[in-house]
Amino acid sequence: MGERRVGVAMAGGNPVEGKQQPDGFYSTPQDVSWAFLDWLERTGIVPGIVAPGTPFHECCCGDGRMAKIVSMRHPVVATDLVDRGYGDAHGPACDVTKLVSLRSPVVMTNPPFFLADAMLERLLAQDFLMVAMLLKTTHFNTKGRIPGFRGAPPAYNLGLTWRPDFRGLGRPTMNCNWFVWIRGNTDLPRYDVLPRPVLPPGIMPKPARPAKPARPAKPAALQSAKAPPAEVLLEAA
Repeated sequence: MGERRVGVAMAGGNPVEGKQQPDGFYSTPQDVSWAFLDWLERTGIVPGIVAPGTPFHECCCGDGRMAKIVSMRHPVVATDLVDRGYGDAHGPACDVTKLVSLRSPVVMTNPPFFLADAMLERLLAQDFLMVAMLLKTTHFNTKGRIPGFRGAPPAYNLGLTWRPDFRGLGRPTMNCNWFVWIRGNTDLPRYDVLPRPVLPPGIMPKPARPAKPARPAKPAALQSAKAPPAEVLLEAA
């Protein structure tokens, strides 16, 4: 592993799971969503802040992996700029970076990391109740994000106690946290950790690992060029 790859890995990056997706789409493992929903109920945010029956807007719904989990507990509005075969709406009207109004005051999503800041700016400018984003643990560990953090701090910073396996390869390397903004909060975030949940049977089958490539067959010339038996060597001597 080169110097750059080592540095990325130490920072919680992902240099070993293949090339990055061009549009930043990584399907969210079900346990990541389930753990956050458990936390909302455990802390009383649901129903204390988010009333029962309030739709959750998954604005980067992708293939629906997160939205399907949320729909087991709450109504869901699912949209995405790109149509991946799931959702209520797609296309330019679903571009969160150009958002002018909310489809629901509650947003829960795993955004493309390179669009997270632009999306967050638009979402927090609306009349929201709660915005929850799954981001890299180190998302705010950069000088350029200090103004945004100070101006609109998340109310909660929730550390996952495991690394999400976004691509189902069995070797996750990226640490992620849920960051939660609550309307009216001006305090620095409170920190909590989320244990990995035990999901009901059938929700999260073990991801299938890709089959190992077959070893190439040896050339016929190498197969025939075997060492002579020991007795032949003794006779020759």
